Parts: sequence; C-alpha cells; structure tokens
Amino acid sequence: MNERLRLYGRLFFTEALRALARHKGRTALTALGSMIGVGTMIWVVAVGEAGKARAEEELHNLGDNLVWIEAGSRNVNGVRTGTHGTSTLTPEDAEAVRREVPLLKSVAENVDGSVQIVTGQSKLEHALPGRLARVPRHQALEDCRGRVPL
Repeated sequence: MNERLRLYGRLFFTEALRALARHKGRTALTALGSMIGVGTMIWVVAVGEAGKARAEEELHNLGDNLVWIEAGSRNVNGVRTGTHGTSTLTPEDAEAVRREVPLLKSVAENVDGSVQIVTGQSKLEHALPGRLARVPRHQALEDCRGRVPL
C-alpha cells in the first residue's frame, strides 16, 4: 500500500511539472495573479490595522471618563431620521447637566445649527457646527498634524 501511494504521488508530481512546463505563459500569469492577490490582501490588512490604531488613539485622546449626550433620533412611521432629525438639547441643558451631575469634571456643549446663504438668486442651506468655549482640559486638542481641531 505504501509503495502504491508513493508511486501515485510521484506520477502526480511529475505530470503537474510537465503541464506547467508545457504552458509557460499560463503558468506565469497564474503565478503573477496569485502574487498580486496575496500582496493585495497583505496591503488591505495593513491599512485596516493602521486605521484601527488611529481610531484607538483618537478614542484614547478623548480621556478615560467621557460621557457623550446627543439628542435622540426620531422614528416616523417606522423610519429612523437619525440624530439630526431632532434638536431637543440646548446650552441650558448642558448647564443643567453641569449643575445636577457633580461627578462630571467638565461639560463642553456642542451646538449645531444651520444657516441660509443667499447670493444673487441662489440660496444654499449649510450646516453650521459650533462648539462653545468650555472645552474639557483632559481632552487632547492637538492631532498628529499639529492643528487644533474646532
């Protein structure tokens, strides 16, 4: 049984090498495609790991005890409108959180709005993000390019 297995293995290996030698162009293109595929997979994994490391660094820069409060999303006839569908939080709400929750070190409210820009006969609705002056001291404000994010 062992002799027969070695014979079939040797025949299979020999025939495979002959077929590869017979079709050199096809063999080269297949090898090239395999190398490109493996290289692409390595590249995709490396980019994903770099993005993951960057996201973890940004989360670490926010601090250990971060509480993020946003206005909830609406559900209209089974369709969720997202967090920008409601604007129920105000700067007064931030002041109430500051007053009512003594365990928080600091509160930095972020008020988003929109503005209408009119030039000649065209009108444009534009989102206007804004952050008030109270930025937490424990939050790292410099990113890797040295700019201070707004």
